[in-house]
Amino acid sequence: MNESRLEFLLQKELTGGLTSEERAELDAFKLETDDDRLVPVMAKVFWETPLQPVEREDAFEQEALARILSVDVLETGASEKQSDTGRGIHFLKTAWLRVAAAILLVAGTAAYLWLQRTTHKPDNTQTPVSAKNDVLPGKDGAILTLADGRQVVLDSMGNGMIATQSGSEVNLKNGRLTYVPTREISAAIAYNTMATPKGRQFQIALPDGTKVWLNAASSISYPTAFTGKERRVEITGEAFFEVTADAKHPFIVQVRDMEVKALGTQFNINGYEDETTMKTTLLEGKVQVSRKTRSVLLTPGDQAVLGAVDLEVQKPVDPQQTVAWRQGYFQFYRDDLKTVLRQLVRWYDVNVEYIGEIPNRTFSGRIPRSLHLKTVLAILEQNNVRFTVRGNTIVVRP
Repeated sequence: MNESRLEFLLQKELTGGLTSEERAELDAFKLETDDDRLVPVMAKVFWETPLQPVEREDAFEQEALARILSVDVLETGASEKQSDTGRGIHFLKTAWLRVAAAILLVAGTAAYLWLQRTTHKPDNTQTPVSAKNDVLPGKDGAILTLADGRQVVLDSMGNGMIATQSGSEVNLKNGRLTYVPTREISAAIAYNTMATPKGRQFQIALPDGTKVWLNAASSISYPTAFTGKERRVEITGEAFFEVTADAKHPFIVQVRDMEVKALGTQFNINGYEDETTMKTTLLEGKVQVSRKTRSVLLTPGDQAVLGAVDLEVQKPVDPQQTVAWRQGYFQFYRDDLKTVLRQLVRWYDVNVEYIGEIPNRTFSGRIPRSLHLKTVLAILEQNNVRFTVRGNTIVVRP
């Protein structure tokens, strides 16, 4: 199928005018075509197709979404609904049969282009780079530093016991590091550190059963057995916690000069040093966030934001936006270009170089982290920003 024919069919799909024969032709093409060709053309068609004028930004978003999502779902699976940030918009999870999803992010108006195809492959399936200067997405992997200083690269390890540490056996099973308590606990507390380089993420189950997901360029330090009155760990970067309830032994996360205290709950901490704030977002339970003499108590849907000076609570926030990384997405809401690119830098393990004035753009929407870098950049370029990839560097031009 040539590009003009593809654009013609995609435009008719967007406006709801496909005949049954054209629908069959387009669906067959989608099944046979990779994202590198399809996504940029779909984004171009959406950009050039006029929308009906509306009075409010929310209405604009809803109309744009409705037009994309009103397309027929193939008969290979049932539709699944998900709510979107409390706006009452439902995304239809279509049954297109290959991996990809993308959103066109438009400055000034949060118009979303949702182009989603499900996959029968795991999210971390890697495919060969199909073009020069492309970069694969990140994957599962981490470096474990044991109490004696030995380092274990978890990317290359198979299932089984890795080591015995004071009070625990350290095991790797199905992509998660686990600590199984033993009866022998040394008087000296031993500490381990798990770190994810750029382009890696990993899971760990701590000795008390608490589950932790580490985002890229992050780390967590913890005792190999919790023996005192509290369960204390220290992190850098970003982590999501599912804390095992134990009212007698509060769980405390240290992030530089901030503490997050929980009993049994789910929360996300973003404490990257290159961000202007540290954010703690609560999904379930209660946590207390403290810095020096200032403390705040969070309930579900609250977010504690620690800036250079003060600690404050924002409510309500969309917790799903905060944990989108754990679900395999980048998700933005009126974020500037630098904020967006910092996430790409950490996940694709690349650098950024700005040539000329930094474009004044804001982005809202969701993009899968499973896409190759050049596909993500092609989507962002619809917002009048130009990117080139030179080696492991994204070059940005206005």
